[in-house]
Amino acid sequence: MIAIKKSEASFRNSIIIDLVKNKKLYTIINVLSLLLGVFFYIIFYYAAKPIVVDSAGSFFFYFKSYHDLPSGYEFLFLFLIFIMMVLHEAIHGVFFFLFTGAMPVFGFKKLMAYAGAPDWYVKKNYYIVITMAPFVTITLLGFLLLFLIPAGLSSLVFLPTVINAAGCVGDFWYTAALLNKPKETYITDSGTVSVISFN
Repeated sequence: MIAIKKSEASFRNSIIIDLVKNKKLYTIINVLSLLLGVFFYIIFYYAAKPIVVDSAGSFFFYFKSYHDLPSGYEFLFLFLIFIMMVLHEAIHGVFFFLFTGAMPVFGFKKLMAYAGAPDWYVKKNYYIVITMAPFVTITLLGFLLLFLIPAGLSSLVFLPTVINAAGCVGDFWYTAALLNKPKETYITDSGTVSVISFN
């Protein structure tokens, strides 16, 4: 089964991952996010060079391009970051809905936006799809938009795409935690707390 109602589920083994109350894990996740920001900037820069030809002359092209934007564009940039965060969680929510048939919950806690399905257990492989969907979707959308906008405005797409990828660190963490778990592993996710369960 793709998903099981929480009230109907029974498992012998459970692992609780709480990204808010576990301060050590929360710190590790945030440090990893900064490192991933550098990693994805490098990877995406070289991947985008054939698309944004003007960027080929400078590794820091997107920072310079952002700096050279007319006054007021910093507010547009912040708005785009907000839209990206909403889109990220909306994509999680869409896949929660597709796999459970129930409306997901959304919220914001300790600088973390989240989506969840607290009344359901979702099977491992489908949960991995839920966790990875925003990274894949927003990255592909970002690169598509780089084809369509002038190079001078490319920082408004490129940098949010990098920020989203770095912000997917929690999604990558969950995916890595599930890789060695049994096939019949199920996960319930309230948004900030996930319980990995199996027999």
